[in-house]
Amino acid sequence: MRFFSAPLLLGVMLLGSPTRANAQGSGWKRLAVERLPSASRVVFEQQTWTTESGDTEAVVDLVHFDAADAGLRVVDQGTDGEQRLAGAMMAAGAIAGINGGYFHPDRQPLGLVMSGGVTIHPEERARLLSGVLLVFANGSMKLQRVNEPRTKPDVREALQAGPFLVDAGRPVTGLENKRAARRSVLATDGAGRWAILTINRATLAEAASLLATPGILGDGIQIQRALNLDGGSSTGLWVKGEGGAAPRYTPEFGTVRNFLGVFPR
Repeated sequence: MRFFSAPLLLGVMLLGSPTRANAQGSGWKRLAVERLPSASRVVFEQQTWTTESGDTEAVVDLVHFDAADAGLRVVDQGTDGEQRLAGAMMAAGAIAGINGGYFHPDRQPLGLVMSGGVTIHPEERARLLSGVLLVFANGSMKLQRVNEPRTKPDVREALQAGPFLVDAGRPVTGLENKRAARRSVLATDGAGRWAILTINRATLAEAASLLATPGILGDGIQIQRALNLDGGSSTGLWVKGEGGAAPRYTPEFGTVRNFLGVFPR
């Protein structure tokens, strides 16, 4: 099975004069965190982490928000769409966005994709596609495993991807630990705090252990669930500027099928 995604071993420079912070766990410690200008209702940070041995460093670009202030929607541009992330998010009126799920070389989606109540592609069963984002008609959101029961039928948005990186606050075991690449991730603390984020370079196992470290979403906040999205050359993150300021955009290196946007309530 082929996916329209390829790993790129690229670094991201930390901008400005970051403040120092102490946070550790799961073998990682935070070296620096910088809050960057962004649209209201979301917090945009750039964090630098290193393993306690000092042999691996990762930069996390993180957009987190409260579910009472903003929600997630799937923006799908079809098989012929050529928009990049920034253009698609601005056209849709989003305040932040990230690349979405996997797709085949012919641009057909892989796994469940639903946007605005319309099912674009049905759910698929595959080891890789272990998780799904569900957004319901009342705006509530849930990140769950595909084999878990779904109690609400009124799904309006859905995106299937994987693998799961963090579950019940712990890194998922058995993840690949040889190939480092750019990563795109959706995460939640299970209590109303959500995040879209990118990691500049990590294996799946490294990403899982990093995201299970307390404090990434703020002091005292633990990510309970994190789902890997399509990464590698598909990885991109866009954040709207505040008060007319220019957006912040780390572009993807290929045209993707769909995006996950953050929209104000």
